[in-house]
Amino acid sequence: MRSFVKKKLKNKSAYQIAFRLYINFHEAKKALLGKKKKYNLITFKSFCDQIKLKYIVLEKEIYRESYIPKYYNDDSETFIKKELLPEIYYCEINNASVIGGNNFVITENYCLYDIPFQRNSKNYNFNYGSVLQIDKKKLSIEISYIYDRTTIEKGITIVGHAANNYYHFTIDLLARLYYIDQVEEYKDYPLLIDERACEYYSSLINAANKNKREIIPIKRDVMYNVVNLVYPSMVSWNPIYRVSSNYENSGNYYADKPYSMYKEIKNKISSAREFQERKVFISRKDVSRNYLKNESDVARIFSEHGFEIISPGELDYENQIKLFSEVSVLAGAEGAAFTNLIYMPKNSKVICIVPKEKNKYMVSSLAYINGLESEYLNADLINENDYIIDLDYLKGFLKELDEI
Repeated sequence: MRSFVKKKLKNKSAYQIAFRLYINFHEAKKALLGKKKKYNLITFKSFCDQIKLKYIVLEKEIYRESYIPKYYNDDSETFIKKELLPEIYYCEINNASVIGGNNFVITENYCLYDIPFQRNSKNYNFNYGSVLQIDKKKLSIEISYIYDRTTIEKGITIVGHAANNYYHFTIDLLARLYYIDQVEEYKDYPLLIDERACEYYSSLINAANKNKREIIPIKRDVMYNVVNLVYPSMVSWNPIYRVSSNYENSGNYYADKPYSMYKEIKNKISSAREFQERKVFISRKDVSRNYLKNESDVARIFSEHGFEIISPGELDYENQIKLFSEVSVLAGAEGAAFTNLIYMPKNSKVICIVPKEKNKYMVSSLAYINGLESEYLNADLINENDYIIDLDYLKGFLKELDEI
């Protein structure tokens, strides 16, 4: 295996080249967009306090938990990492602007943006989306955008970064709807949602939109004016774009209440009433980027141990829910498809393949908050992003799993 790894290290990844070209193109596009402007950086709370706007705290600042799992055949033990995280709130901003693909709100000469002020903000790379540069010391931010002259009278924004990604849209953005659904006065407010999310996840949006609100798609990098804007705050704390590709052990944290919304959706769609014993391995063959380079061998070995090999992307949303509501053991390489573990029965088991040095605990923490057991399998990096798992190591794990 060592010779295979060395051989791989000599080859420049075509994906890395393509990704760099994409980043360069997007940076160039941002620089060429119609308008650029600097704004004063401020938190939503500070701005609302400053001019006496509505700011309602729903959950106070509390310690939340991230689950650091045990790796198979490793001396480390599981432990719970705790961090004091911000309050959950909603606020109203008058004559505000949203920009597709971004978490902040613009009003007057201010950019309302909580993330740069968080304790773990040093882990974030802020130069993405419409951001050209940010200076946290001077409390200034420069952004670029295309201006849309359309005025939206009122709306609830769940626009944000990485809305095209199933995990980030489901967990970071749409989950905010749980809290705003509790507020009667906003029942008829439209939802402002990134256009790409509307295209990719329309069935999910319709299932979560129990009040049948109008959906207004927001185009990426385009600024829209909103006369009366409702902003629901973050309900998960996970850096999307990090300073380093190898993560620090900063944990993944989630508010627990929004998952009752997804359980309600599952109960409406799934007919499964008894605990099933389906074992599923998630294949990433249908995605543009598969980090587990020996997945075909890995899938074959899981299949030999009674696992169904499933590509969730080949199923529509309802059939994904029906499938995962019957799964007792879920396995695969770390990725967005693990989002569907939120539909699994309690006390089921999740097996995640990811190099330990990556310190990626999204799967284990999401499983923990949803009452599931998790175990991780280590893998060997062959470059900055790609990895392989030792097949003998995998066979040993599955043999022990069969004996339980």
